[in-house]
Amino acid sequence: MLRALLGCWAIVLAACSAAAQPVPEGFARQPAGSLARLIEPAPLAPGHSPAAQQARLRAVADSRAWVIETGPLPVPSSAASNTGAPQEDWHVLLAWRVRLRAEADARHYRLLSHRNDVWYGSTYWAGPDWTRVGKDWHHPGEKTPAVRRFDVPRDGRVTIAGRVAKYHLAPNTDGVRVTIRHNSREVWQAELAGGDGQGVEPQITLDVRKGDRLRFVVHKRRQIYCDTTRWDPVVRYEDGETFFASAAFSTTEQGHGGWFYEMETGDADTWGLPRLWAVNKDLTLCESPLAEGQTIVCDDRSHWPLLVLADALDQSGVALAMPPAVPWRFSAHFAPKGKHD
Repeated sequence: MLRALLGCWAIVLAACSAAAQPVPEGFARQPAGSLARLIEPAPLAPGHSPAAQQARLRAVADSRAWVIETGPLPVPSSAASNTGAPQEDWHVLLAWRVRLRAEADARHYRLLSHRNDVWYGSTYWAGPDWTRVGKDWHHPGEKTPAVRRFDVPRDGRVTIAGRVAKYHLAPNTDGVRVTIRHNSREVWQAELAGGDGQGVEPQITLDVRKGDRLRFVVHKRRQIYCDTTRWDPVVRYEDGETFFASAAFSTTEQGHGGWFYEMETGDADTWGLPRLWAVNKDLTLCESPLAEGQTIVCDDRSHWPLLVLADALDQSGVALAMPPAVPWRFSAHFAPKGKHD
């Protein structure tokens, strides 16, 4: 079962209003996969003030920041209430939403980012701490196993080969666990000691369909010290067509030759989901994952007027600053959009 997830959020300020405010053009120029690239306008709920026609976005700072301008609007009477609950006389300044990947994989794997540093003879794709995948090697992170993925180009029967062995030989360390997965099914696994430079050679045959995913995963055992592992997988069809991981290694794009570079993010409900960072009035920093079905609310009574909505790895996001002298309210909600077989 695949789940299509939709995250929506809206900021409500007493001084401004907007209806499905358009997304700044500069968002489309952000890197692929960044949070800003996923943002789109969201329709407003019925009953909100129609005064939004006055609002417009103005770019500043070389289009890396935008100011929302509008004519004067009355401060809503409900802003002075003790509850702080939003009423219909609040004016919506922004209503945006972000669509996340609709694949089950999105909750378990994330693409890595390329780094130009040379390590063990090649540049590499990297994630948190030591999570890395190079031309013919992997290194796991503390919480994120290193993954090389191959997307099957056509139906058929394939043989998977390619010796896996420790690259950094350290007999006093605890070694690694290595696995091969066909979609969500584990089809092969082995344990390598820290000093095992000989390793093992998987020889497995699978019936595959176009679009299937083969993953080559290096996990830490207890610690990640000296866990660099040599692995150059080979996928070969019965008719002889062969795909070598190292031959297709790319320093510029994911998916070149069918190969991708990922990390495994686990099964936690909130791992891999956007996070809201806010500063409470007592100056403590608050991190709130947007868990499915949950609504997060910040306002001028309890928070300072600067919020950051970031992706799960803090690699991209959007900062929101509100005028300090007016009442404001921000709400973020993460909900399922639908289900697909």
